Amino acid sequence: MIHVRVTDELKSQLEETAREAGRSINAEVVHRLLLSYRYESEREAAIAKAKREEEALFGEEDKEWEKIQEEMHEADMANEGAARRYESLMHLDGDLDTEDLLDLLKIRLERLQRQIYCQRKR
Repeated sequence: MIHVRVTDELKSQLEETAREAGRSINAEVVHRLLLSYRYESEREAAIAKAKREEEALFGEEDKEWEKIQEEMHEADMANEGAARRYESLMHLDGDLDTEDLLDLLKIRLERLQRQIYCQRKR
């Protein structure tokens, strides 16, 4: 047996809802407690379902975004050497031969291709 103290206002609400439902006050209290536990259980299940659905929807996008970032990082690392070569070529003060010019053009083309790729992926 459980004894519970309640305010007069809550007691009045319990009496009214019990009368409307055709239950005793005790049955109404038990009914409401069961509803609260059921609500809590259903709420937890709904949250878990929403998390699974969110993971299903956004998990693939997150993986794709991580892949893009990884590819961009790899391209950055590859371009570091090219950037150093570009800088060294730019300081030759017009003493560029055909091979140096081709290297500069390749570097610039790779940069443009990378920028275009990154913009399309976003």
